[in-house]
Amino acid sequence: MDNPSRKETDRNNYPPVTGIGRDEHVGMVREIFTTIPGRYDFLNRVLSLRRDVAWRRFAVRKMRFFNTFHLLDVATGTADLAIEAARRHPEIRVTGIDFIPEMLAPGRKKVALRGLAGRIRLLQADALGLPFPDGSFDAVGIAFGIRNIPDRIAALRRMKAYDAAPRAFEHVGQRTVSGVVFSPPI
Repeated sequence: MDNPSRKETDRNNYPPVTGIGRDEHVGMVREIFTTIPGRYDFLNRVLSLRRDVAWRRFAVRKMRFFNTFHLLDVATGTADLAIEAARRHPEIRVTGIDFIPEMLAPGRKKVALRGLAGRIRLLQADALGLPFPDGSFDAVGIAFGIRNIPDRIAALRRMKAYDAAPRAFEHVGQRTVSGVVFSPPI
């Protein structure tokens, strides 16, 4: 009997996201991202031909801080956007959130190695249930994580403050969404 190829095995493990519910989608994202934190930065650089670095730098150059001098990095992963923002804007504080604790661990190491632990705080939180009061941030960014959020519209509405209910971004001045998708979203 022939061994199934890795591609066939992956296809069997991870069905197309178009036919699955929110809970199954979240479970797949969680399963995948708990296994890759140590390789995530390398994969981003290789698969994007290092364009991920340029995109983050471009996004951070466009950010302006005027009131709270605080950035929220949604789906921060290994904290590359948070680190770039803190490097470029020495007057700001950054809160990075991700719902996968295994992704935050390498980010915390990178933040500490760069001496930014006093300015960058990484928290486990879900983009669809943010624990921040109104007016907490001057800017909100999300890089490649947007492709893995099952309800992207709801997440962006919270970031853009379309909801009538109080949200963390009701008085936010700007949002930055960047990324590239090389394959269908997870």
